[in-house]
Amino acid sequence: MIIFSSGVGGESVARELSKKIRNCQHGDRRSSIVEAELLLGKAENLAEAAHRLIDRDVSFGRADAAYARAEELIECLSECTDEINHLFAEADGFELDAKSAAEAAQTLLGDEVVDLTSPASDDVVTRVEDTVQSARTEIRKIGQAAPRRTLKAHLDGLVARLVALRSRLTEGKQ
Repeated sequence: MIIFSSGVGGESVARELSKKIRNCQHGDRRSSIVEAELLLGKAENLAEAAHRLIDRDVSFGRADAAYARAEELIECLSECTDEINHLFAEADGFELDAKSAAEAAQTLLGDEVVDLTSPASDDVVTRVEDTVQSARTEIRKIGQAAPRRTLKAHLDGLVARLVALRSRLTEGKQ
C-alpha cells in the first residue's frame, strides 16, 4: 500500500493499513508459532486432567461397589451370627430337655444308666458347626480390619463353646 500523504480521512487510511498488516502473509510468524505451542501445551494439560478425572470417577465407582459389597457381607454375617446364637440357644434348650427327661427316666428306672444324648441334639450341634464354618468363610471376605477382628473374636468364643458342647455330648455317649 503506497501512502504519499495523510490528507483528509487519514483515519480510514490508518485502519486500512492496520488491516493489511494483520492479514499480510509475510507477517510475524514467530508469534503464531509461540501461540500455537502455548495452545497445544494447554490442550495437552486439559487432556491429561480429563484423563485423571475419568480415572477418579472409575475409582470412585469401584470404591462405591466395594463398600456396598462389604455392607452386604456385614449384614449377611450379622444374620449368620443371629442364627448361630439362635442355634446355641436351641441347643441349650434341647440339652435342658434331655437332662430333664433323663432325670425323670432315672427316677422311674432307679439305678439304671440313662443315655443323655439324642440324635436330635447331635443334629443341632452339627448344624451349629456348619453355621460356624459358613460364618468363618464370610469373615474371611471382609476387607475392613476392625469389624473382621470383632467378628473373629465372637466366632472364636462360639467355637470354644461348640467344642465344650461336643465334648459334653461325647461324654454322655461313653
